[in-house]
Amino acid sequence: MSSQVARVTLPTAIDMSECDLVQQQALSVGQSVNQLILDCANLEFVDSTGVKSLLSIKERLAARGCQVQFENLQESINEIFDLLGVRELLL
Repeated sequence: MSSQVARVTLPTAIDMSECDLVQQQALSVGQSVNQLILDCANLEFVDSTGVKSLLSIKERLAARGCQVQFENLQESINEIFDLLGVRELLL
């Protein structure tokens, strides 16, 4: 595995209609790097399906030795993570 860092820009919403695409893209990019940055600058909404997808991305890439980092999180997304009790698991 190379010691590269990659960045994936997340869409404005991660819900049931987007979660598979987001997960596929992140896992594909993340398998060849040591660190994957998920840029959340555009992310305005995430539902429970999207949160589950983000957790899966983080867990699956961690098993491959890839660190996942979230950047540019908006306060509203932090509040959703808090409400669902997953902030510590994701961040």
